[in-house]
Amino acid sequence: MSHKLFDDEYDPLAPPNYGEAQATDEPAEPAEPTIGGPGQIVRLRFEEGRLVSVRLAPNWYQRLAPGQSLAAAFQEAFLVGQAEMDTAPTEQLDLSKLEFEVPEFSEENLEAFAALLQEHSQKWQRAIESHHQQAPAPPAMGESQGVRVTLNPAGQPSQVIFNEIWAVESSASAISNAVLAATRRAYAAYEPVQDERDEVLTRYRVEHEILQEGFRRMLEVRGG
Repeated sequence: MSHKLFDDEYDPLAPPNYGEAQATDEPAEPAEPTIGGPGQIVRLRFEEGRLVSVRLAPNWYQRLAPGQSLAAAFQEAFLVGQAEMDTAPTEQLDLSKLEFEVPEFSEENLEAFAALLQEHSQKWQRAIESHHQQAPAPPAMGESQGVRVTLNPAGQPSQVIFNEIWAVESSASAISNAVLAATRRAYAAYEPVQDERDEVLTRYRVEHEILQEGFRRMLEVRGG
């Protein structure tokens, strides 16, 4: 019997086959999952930014909040996982270590520096607008049994769709295994977007910070 996500030959009246996910997909057994959604219905474990273990509560259907779906419970857990992985600090430019000659303060230099900052800001804004006009890359997806997992642009699992009949007929462990297998296939399909315009925006930001620091130092020279 086939339990593919969109399979016209799927027979909802046929007896459930709880062992199919175990037979076709690697079991989700690495370490005990540590990340869970608000209801702790779904627990996940990530290693080096990748999902490595999934555990769905055996009585998940009894623990869902009124109106909450199984997909929503997984997506809540995915969001918690994303929050955990997004806590790394962003790299900042240490302006105190910059060494460059600051022009002497004068009305002429002040106007020239202000014009330079304004021109640079306008170019930066045009680069930002061009960046936002870029068509987004199609999301990476993976399927297994009655599950489809979609990754966000950062390559993290963000959405899951279930064949509802398959999910009701399947055990919690089979669902867990299928979600993990679908996520692994999505990882395999994922291609990070190497957008040169990201580097351009970063360069504009750094240049802007340097120009502002130079302007500040010139004003300090006036004050001294």
